[in-house]
Amino acid sequence: MIAESIFYDYIGKLKLDQEKEYELIEHTKRVVNLCNKFEEKLCLDEQLLHKAAWLHDIAKYNECGNKRYNHHIEASSVLSKYGFSYEDPVCNIIKAHTGDYFEPDEEYSLEAAVLRICDKLDKFNKGKKDAKDKCEASLSLIEDYFSEINIDIPNAFYKKYYKLFKKLHKKCKNNKNYKKLKKLIKELTK
Repeated sequence: MIAESIFYDYIGKLKLDQEKEYELIEHTKRVVNLCNKFEEKLCLDEQLLHKAAWLHDIAKYNECGNKRYNHHIEASSVLSKYGFSYEDPVCNIIKAHTGDYFEPDEEYSLEAAVLRICDKLDKFNKGKKDAKDKCEASLSLIEDYFSEINIDIPNAFYKKYYKLFKKLHKKCKNNKNYKKLKKLIKELTK
């Protein structure tokens, strides 16, 4: 099963209200698209990153539709039902996409960094006030990790990150109608 099919299959089994389901689907699509923008400039395992991007929030909600706080860790358990092993690189990258640490396998560190930063960049699309802080905190964790393992982060990573950061930050600041749109979506999906 391809990652996109697994994603839709699993969330179809959850008891999510329409708004949560819509937000999860749209967020996931945006993260996949952001990851694609990084793939253009970096030498990455594109299939691996694509799978991880589609599946990064697969465990965000449990079967009853309640939010999980360790969804990045729970994802391995959910994905095991679809044939992934706990040691699978996709699971490793997903574990590193959020939380207070960034410790992926060194072999997949750049893919993990891209997924983490794209997940945080999408906070601008959602109009989150903490988007800038979350992006900066994640970038700091990534830089610390790469420094510890003595690997330089490619300049192309920084260039793409700052280009997207500026664009999304500006879009968020200029989007005064975001709250109105979100309220309208909520009303329409009741």
